[in-house]
Amino acid sequence: MMMDLTVAETQLVEIAKALSYDAEVIIMDEPTSALGEAEADQLFAAIEVLKSHGKGVIYVSHRLSEIFSICDSYTVFRDGAFVESGAMVGIDKDRLIQLVVGRPLTEEFVKENTPQAEELLAVRGLSADHGVRNVSFSLRRGEVLALYGLMGSGRTEIFDRLFGLSDETEGEISINGSRVDIPSPSAAIAAGLAYVTEDRKHSGLILSGSVRDNLCLATLDRMSAGPVMKSRCEADAAERMIRTLNIKTASDKLSVSGLSGGNQQKVVLGKWFLTEPRILLLDEPTRGVDVGAKREIYRVMSDFTQAGGAVIMISSETDEVLGMADRAVVMRDGRVAGELNRADFSAEKLLHLAA
Repeated sequence: MMMDLTVAETQLVEIAKALSYDAEVIIMDEPTSALGEAEADQLFAAIEVLKSHGKGVIYVSHRLSEIFSICDSYTVFRDGAFVESGAMVGIDKDRLIQLVVGRPLTEEFVKENTPQAEELLAVRGLSADHGVRNVSFSLRRGEVLALYGLMGSGRTEIFDRLFGLSDETEGEISINGSRVDIPSPSAAIAAGLAYVTEDRKHSGLILSGSVRDNLCLATLDRMSAGPVMKSRCEADAAERMIRTLNIKTASDKLSVSGLSGGNQQKVVLGKWFLTEPRILLLDEPTRGVDVGAKREIYRVMSDFTQAGGAVIMISSETDEVLGMADRAVVMRDGRVAGELNRADFSAEKLLHLAA
């Protein structure tokens, strides 16, 4: 059943359906947003075959490395308006970023944290019915830890287990040296965890709700008196997150469905920051957002870890892991295939362990 597939598997079915038509022009809108690099490479090979048969492909993506890898020409839109078009041979990455964002970006990543010696989270022998097998790792205060692996390697399943969303089988979870039981998301929130899921539209937001409604969703108990919501409390909390995270919205009463992908993602982050977490679980935190919003999300991650929190980040983008992580735990077939420190990072080592 389609409803039983993961986000990445659903994306592959959509791509296969599109390729099955004998169309002269195929439009691909963020086709790799849910795919790992191995699956993306298969798609790129299929695109080359289409091009060799005289087919045209309109390829929409926020991943600039893909644009330079497979595209012959570019067209940039910003805020609903045409900006510029031309041949890929006539533009470099810095210039393309400036066109997309509307200003130069001095650095793509924002990394100012320093991991501390104190162990904030320890996972020992973690297993679950859906494919996580004897997984162990630790997380230090002030650290960004990456979980890296190919599609189906068990990365998201670890987050589901940590956040009380899957059946508990084996393993121990300790926070600040004390063992904790996390049978449900409410228990995870009480333990100081926050979980930004990989599909914000399906499991991170209520698209029919307002920006304020979504920002306050995880802290309703703090903003109500019995069955009655404290409107002033909600408004103050929403305004604080909009200002802190630079969420671009005309009003906190605007429907969240009307925001860009980057601003929707910042609403999800703001929702969890209101719970005052100690540990952020970020599953593909920059999926489907432009380079400017990516940098703002990296800044949020850096600020959070500098203030004493810690982040576990799942990412399918090797550059993101290399740019933001202090350590990487590489998953393969539901198990830990290896661990790399930042000083030992390389794309080749990550892919070798993952494959």
